[in-house]
Amino acid sequence: MNAKTLFEQGVIAIRDEKDMAKGRELLMQSLKLEPHNEMGWLWLSRTTNEPHKKIQCLERALKINPNNQQTKTLIAKLRGDVPAAQTINRSEPPKAEPKSTAPIIKTSTQDAKPVFMSSGATAVAAGSSLAELRMSEPDEEEPAFEKFEDAPAAAAPPPKISANEETQIKQYLEKGQALLDKNDLEGAIEQWVRVLEIEVDHELALANAVRYLSRLKYIEDARELVWNAIKAGTRHPSVYLTAIDIAKYQGNMGEADDLRMKLVQLPEAGEKNVLSVAEYFNENAPHKALEALDLAAPHYPKSQKIALRRAQLADELGMKAEAVKYYEIVARFGTRTREGKEADKKLSKVKPQVTDRERGSVGLAVREAFGVGVLFLLVGFQDAGLNLLLLGPGRIAGIVLSILGGYLLVTATSSPQQQPLAKMMGGQVPEPRKEKPKREDYDDEFLDLESPTELPIIPTAVRITFGLIGTALIIGALALVFSTTITILRNPEPPSFYIPTLNDLMNEQ
Repeated sequence: MNAKTLFEQGVIAIRDEKDMAKGRELLMQSLKLEPHNEMGWLWLSRTTNEPHKKIQCLERALKINPNNQQTKTLIAKLRGDVPAAQTINRSEPPKAEPKSTAPIIKTSTQDAKPVFMSSGATAVAAGSSLAELRMSEPDEEEPAFEKFEDAPAAAAPPPKISANEETQIKQYLEKGQALLDKNDLEGAIEQWVRVLEIEVDHELALANAVRYLSRLKYIEDARELVWNAIKAGTRHPSVYLTAIDIAKYQGNMGEADDLRMKLVQLPEAGEKNVLSVAEYFNENAPHKALEALDLAAPHYPKSQKIALRRAQLADELGMKAEAVKYYEIVARFGTRTREGKEADKKLSKVKPQVTDRERGSVGLAVREAFGVGVLFLLVGFQDAGLNLLLLGPGRIAGIVLSILGGYLLVTATSSPQQQPLAKMMGGQVPEPRKEKPKREDYDDEFLDLESPTELPIIPTAVRITFGLIGTALIIGALALVFSTTITILRNPEPPSFYIPTLNDLMNEQ
């Protein structure tokens, strides 16, 4: 589809279907093809609830049309809604706001060393909030969430830690547990964050930090920790699952869907998580469910369950050719399992089809011709009294002629599109059939699997000539191979032999 069509469908999804995730996906595809579409960026801003992402989209639209006063007003309004960063005093209880951006991580007055690293690079000094850090960064050319989409799903995993760092991690975890036992949540979180500075995706530290940050309503801080691990290339499915939960909590359904797509591409995610993601998408967007399984398939080449679900989804979506291909993959794993039996049952109802790979193969035609030669060899062997040494030059010549005649007959009938023979003979690509053949011995739902062709076919006159020559060669081969049999047929009554009697023998003596 072109950029205009994708844009129109994206607007329909947002305005009429109220499907923000689908609308966002279509608009993103449209803007990749046509990045100077002002309305595309304006509509894209409606697909996210995060002010800074809305601003980024609106600023892109404003660059395209600097005179749009409405866009300027929206940007100013959004910037006015962003609260100024404030420092939390540990002696005060945290405010119970669902999306607080106040910092929970800071150092004590005795230790001036920064403890939190945003995105694994920029240190946040004591008392600085994550909101401040994000506001201080220069604007990107593209929205941040678009960058996440374009980033490779299977990034390099975080580097391995040294023995000394392992010791430090153990100490921080022990100290964090001690502080947690004393109900000093913020102190415990600080220790877990120190662990994450060393190992950005440490599962225990990250799980604890996110859990208690969420209880204290510091959702943005929890999200920052999780995204640090994701951007660093974590391979832990639990991190992605946590990020999905946070995105759902914040109402960022599009971001949650993107994370699900990345999750299925992790070999560590496992069949259960992959199939769970597919079922989630299948409820509202079956095409995305199939896309998720297609992304997962290369990482689970031996998963019969994933292959079967792909086949079933393709079948349900009316993609019969793809469904057959996936069922064949399932069947190759074996037909003794439940999945294999189901695939085999489906394939038993499928009409056999020939693709251009088979149509254009010279090797397959030659193989069929050699099959004819083998048949003639067996006949000649019998005619020679079951003695290969008595075949003789005549029968051997007949076998050679049978192979040549068989090839010409196969070319004239079942393989008239061999490459490059068909092109050399002046063949042209045949027009597709207007009506599909009716076959009672196959399931009706698979009758539309006729494979189109792009190969030229040998002209009819040439095929007839090949057929006549091939037939003549086969007849000649029969005459040579059946030499003894033909002789017997011509003379069904052999000459009588004189058998001397005992008296004759006596007289001769």
